[in-house]
Amino acid sequence: MSEKKPYFPNNWKKYKDSPDEMFIEQSYEDVMDWKIGGWELPESVCALIRVTDVNTKQITEYSYQRKDAAERRVSSLLDKGGVELVIATPERIAFITPEDYEDDDNE
Repeated sequence: MSEKKPYFPNNWKKYKDSPDEMFIEQSYEDVMDWKIGGWELPESVCALIRVTDVNTKQITEYSYQRKDAAERRVSSLLDKGGVELVIATPERIAFITPEDYEDDDNE
C-alpha cells in the first residue's frame, strides 16, 4: 500500500496577503519582451518543435541537437498533414498552420 506524500508547504498566503505596493508594476510590453522575445535555448539544442494535432488537440514536443534531423521531422510532419507546428531555434520562433502548407501544394 502506498503512503500519501507529505504536503509540501508553500507561501501562497504570504503573497496573497501582501499589499500591492510590495510588487513592481510591469507593463504588458515589458512582460512580452521578457517572456516571448527573450527566449534562450541551451547550446546543446538546435531546435524545439511543438506539434499540435488539429483534430485531437494532442500536443507532442521534440527536441533536436542536429539541424538535419529537425528538418527531416518537419518535412515528415508537413507530409502527414493535419498538424500545427511551433518551431523554436536560437534565431527565431515560427508558427505553421495547415493552411500555410496546404496552400503551397495547390500552387
